[in-house]
Amino acid sequence: MKKYLLPLLGVTLVIFFLFTFFLMIIIIGKEVKGTCEEAVNRYPGDCTSALILYLDDPKNDFHSRNSAIWALGQLGSAQALPVLEKYYTGNIPAKESLEKGLSQYGLKKAIKLAKGEFNISRLFWEKIISLPAKKISLKEELEKCLPMSNWTSKERCDQLLAGINNFEECAAAGFLIMESFPEQCRLPDGRTFVNN
Repeated sequence: MKKYLLPLLGVTLVIFFLFTFFLMIIIIGKEVKGTCEEAVNRYPGDCTSALILYLDDPKNDFHSRNSAIWALGQLGSAQALPVLEKYYTGNIPAKESLEKGLSQYGLKKAIKLAKGEFNISRLFWEKIISLPAKKISLKEELEKCLPMSNWTSKERCDQLLAGINNFEECAAAGFLIMESFPEQCRLPDGRTFVNN
């Protein structure tokens, strides 16, 4: 009986470890999905684009913005690097309150993941958790708010325009491409982007 006890204990521990590991993966995936759904319901684009806008919007509380940082890290998209690096100071305090500021530790970790650091949990949760599809494109949302004259629409358009940072994003949003060499795309706020 004793000679079977040690292998049985080993098998039990392995099963427990695998169960705990897969349970954590499901929890992580569901949290990413929930944060994505919240962002996609409020901002245009796919999950990553909406999370970027969610993080970059100072009207959102710090806890919510820190959740967006974490989700962007879990997604590991290089598209998020500019906004993550914009908020990263490199000064990581010993203790951080997620309610009083943006987590520098969270930003550091998200930047590493966005730069391609291996994330084993993502390999699994992406296969079992489906992220929300984009709600509305940036172009469609701008087409809705630009003709409006009320203050809320102006604020929303200004926020959307501020999220356009290069020629490709400008062109994808449907703005005028000037016939010059190289091509240029001009936003209504006066900024111009050159096609490199």
